[in-house]
Amino acid sequence: MTGGRGGSEREGTERDDATLVLAARAGDQDAFTVLFRRWFDPTFDVARRILHDDGLAAEVAQDTFLGAWTKLDTLRDPQAFGGWVLRTARNRALNRLDKERRARPTDDEAPELASLDAGVDVAAEVAGSGHHDLVWAAAAALGERDASVLDLHLR
Repeated sequence: MTGGRGGSEREGTERDDATLVLAARAGDQDAFTVLFRRWFDPTFDVARRILHDDGLAAEVAQDTFLGAWTKLDTLRDPQAFGGWVLRTARNRALNRLDKERRARPTDDEAPELASLDAGVDVAAEVAGSGHHDLVWAAAAALGERDASVLDLHLR
């Protein structure tokens, strides 16, 4: 296979990515369909590795190909279609991950950090209460920033 990965076209009838991109730019929807079939699975895999969610990864992959179809004329090197679409999927997945993290609800009833007694040894309190494993299990569900604050405070 000369143009990408995952295609199911027969040897000898396969067209490379550059030929398919040029044909798609000229309005050949079948050529873009071949590119889609060839590159969808790798695009989905890139998004899934970042998002850890099949549904979100499928949305990102679909959005990536919709964008690729509408912006195909901006691709400078038609042979670079695979790298271009994978890079686009990566960027879209990272943007989606940021959006998902920002959308995470906050606990409005959590005490303000400034109101906590600075003299309390939180690590000793956690260890003494027998909830050490429970605290770290809960910390695993926190965002990276929040978990790192807890980690710094308890270690």
